Amino acid sequence: MSRNYATQCPECETRFQVTLAQLNKAQGLVRCGTCLHVFAADQYLETSSESEPNPVLEQKPDKESSSIPEVPLQLQITEKPDSTASYLGWSLMILLALSTLGLQVLWFERDQLSQHPQLQRLYSQACKHIECRLSARQDLPRIISHHLIIRDHPKYLGALSVDLLVENKAPFEQPFPALQLVFSTLNGEPKAARTFQPHEYLGGDFENIQLMPSGKEVRLNLEILEPSLQAPNYTLSFLPAKKHL
Repeated sequence: MSRNYATQCPECETRFQVTLAQLNKAQGLVRCGTCLHVFAADQYLETSSESEPNPVLEQKPDKESSSIPEVPLQLQITEKPDSTASYLGWSLMILLALSTLGLQVLWFERDQLSQHPQLQRLYSQACKHIECRLSARQDLPRIISHHLIIRDHPKYLGALSVDLLVENKAPFEQPFPALQLVFSTLNGEPKAARTFQPHEYLGGDFENIQLMPSGKEVRLNLEILEPSLQAPNYTLSFLPAKKHL
């Protein structure tokens, strides 16, 4: 049985297993399977026994007398260099890329994400250092209306006057909402609708106030054209207000 020897590429230090028969194929010349460096494998042999001498290669005719050039033997890797450093490097690069992506999402979606109570304090602290502005927190379900009264307009024919009280039940100030008034038939089919933005219905003491105070009633008066007689029902909804330039 042909004895196996270990040789090492002097360029990348990758180790391979070779036999004497393989070395004789190209007078000991081999090509590293890792870095493709060609070297004389018999000059870098390692054996399991220190007392055993290196093998002697068979002599072949002079290369100049042969029309077929010797081709170095292609070696396959039997022992790879330590890849721990490479693995750690790639892991750090992936972690850095994911962290950068996460920070971009937190920054560009800050107006929406800062509405969550768990993130609001984090954003507030961050904006103290990087000089950013956040949209005010809004919780529309905590805005309620009561004492809604719709009557004929006292001055204009074919118009209605709408009086109501709105109150912010949230424990914090929040932007005034848009008010949507929808008139519908007895079967619930919408027939007419009108949406009022804050700058259209705020006046008096609240004309220049952007945030709705917590726990305080605000009296509003709206004017709207009278809908069809076939729409006796009405509903009032609160919607996010559009930014007023």
